[in-house]
Amino acid sequence: MAGCKGAGTGCRGPLAACALCAAGFVALAAAVASGATGGVDLAVAHAVAAWRTPALTAAMRAVTGLGSWWALALAVAGTLVAGAVTRRRGLMAAAAALAAAALSSELVNHALKAAACRPRPDAALRLVEIGGYSFPSGHAMNAVAVYGLAAWLVWHAASATGAGATAGRRGRRGLGIAACSLLAVLITLIGFSRIYLGVHYLSDVLAGCCAGGVLLACAASLRCRLACRKRPPAGGDGPSR
Repeated sequence: MAGCKGAGTGCRGPLAACALCAAGFVALAAAVASGATGGVDLAVAHAVAAWRTPALTAAMRAVTGLGSWWALALAVAGTLVAGAVTRRRGLMAAAAALAAAALSSELVNHALKAAACRPRPDAALRLVEIGGYSFPSGHAMNAVAVYGLAAWLVWHAASATGAGATAGRRGRRGLGIAACSLLAVLITLIGFSRIYLGVHYLSDVLAGCCAGGVLLACAASLRCRLACRKRPPAGGDGPSR
């Protein structure tokens, strides 16, 4: 396993992130259960509601849709089609990883909401009608789990060493930074849109981000370990001929 030593070290980051996100979720769940977040949640909800304008509301309705199941399905399908057309196994594998993250996020979120049973904000605050429970935010969880994983995959693909001029590698890294930045902004806007539309509290969104972060970190760690197994041992200790 000498060849996996570096990869194993690289997998510690996702595992540490997983533990941190899980701790954050547990802390938020405990605070919500005890009522400790009530004052802050209501203050933020009313403050954000004061910013509402027709144009911003239309924009937030569009943004929030990007965290729904159909938007995630389109993202996965698009990646799958791109992989099939270009015959790139990397894109096919990415589509499978994104699909697994999306499905896991939906299933886990339903289970967490059923366990918490937290009512949504008062109907007077809502701009859209929606049923179900509030904690944690499914849209925020989906955004971090799926779009966060997409950003991680893009960054690793852009940072991968290989043949090519230095300028080409710098160009790929620059595109990777731009893509990851856009995805980070998208995740933030999706979370904010749920508060703006009055369907979630701040603590719901933060908990959704933490839960999505757990799934993202688990997926990243799994990809690291699979890459480690495929990597040949260091030092060329293969059979002699």
